[in-house]
Amino acid sequence: MIKSRITAKGKGNEIVIEPHTVLRNCKIIITGDNNKLIIHSNVKMINCNIYLTESQNTVEIGSGTKFAGAADIVAGECSKVTIGEECLFSKEITIRSYDSHPIYDMEGDRVNRSKNVNIGNRVWVTQDVKILKGSYIDDGCVLATGTIITKNFSGIKESIIAGAPAKVIKDNIRWTSERT
Repeated sequence: MIKSRITAKGKGNEIVIEPHTVLRNCKIIITGDNNKLIIHSNVKMINCNIYLTESQNTVEIGSGTKFAGAADIVAGECSKVTIGEECLFSKEITIRSYDSHPIYDMEGDRVNRSKNVNIGNRVWVTQDVKILKGSYIDDGCVLATGTIITKNFSGIKESIIAGAPAKVIKDNIRWTSERT
C-alpha cells in the first residue's frame, strides 16, 4: 500500500518498491540524474521523508525493516545510504550521507565531502537518533535514545551504542521486537 507522494525530476532515475511494502504519509523527492531508490519487500514506513539530491545517489532499505514514524533519509553528492534487513526504527530519526552545503578551509579545499552510511541487519534505532555521513553500524546493534553516530562501528556486532559522541556501552547483547 502506497499512500505517499513521490516526486522525481531528472533522467535515468530508478525507483523499485517490492511487494507487501507499506508507505503511509511519506514523501520521496528525487532530483538530479541516475539516482536509485530500492525498497525491498515487507518494509513499513510511516511519516518518513526520503531525499536523493543531485546525481548518482542510492538509498536501499532491506526487507522487513520498519519505521515507526518521522524519519528523514538524505543521500547526496554521489553517496549511498544502505539499511539492512529486519531493522527497527523509532521516530525522530535522521540519516544523512552529506551536509547539503559545502565547507572549505582557508586554502579553498573542501572539508566536508559526502560519505556513505551503512546500517547492518537487525539494528534497532531508538528515538531521536542521528546517523551521519561515514557511519557504519554492524548487525544486531541497538542505538540508544539521543545518540549521534558519526563514525565507523564495523566489527562491533550485537552491542548497545549510546551518547554524543557515540560509544559502545555494552556488548554481547541480543534484542527482540516483542514486548514483555
